[in-house]
Amino acid sequence: RIAIPYVDGVVCQHFGKAPQFKIFDVQPQGIVESVVIDSEAPPEALAEFLATQSVQAVICGGIGQGALVSLAQSGIDVLPGVSGNPDEVIEALIAGTFSLKEMAVAAADAADTIM
Repeated sequence: RIAIPYVDGVVCQHFGKAPQFKIFDVQPQGIVESVVIDSEAPPEALAEFLATQSVQAVICGGIGQGALVSLAQSGIDVLPGVSGNPDEVIEALIAGTFSLKEMAVAAADAADTIM
């Protein structure tokens, strides 16, 4: 299971302040299921909360050192520095086309379109 901090349909850029997490069950063939859950824990307890959800990895934007350590101690891998649509991130990861550089360019392009 992979968790992505989630706000307004995109990757929340502050792990500890994410109001929700989008959790994906994935197989090599694709996404099996995804669900959005409310963050039911204070920032200092998010690692434990995610561990109880059987999360094995977190893909996120920004994340502090304390959260990184807590997640590692809970056996959860972390891929920081990601932005954009969580579904597209997971699909790119499964397809083997995921690139942090490409995600940053896509996010900048989207911001230019909005502005």
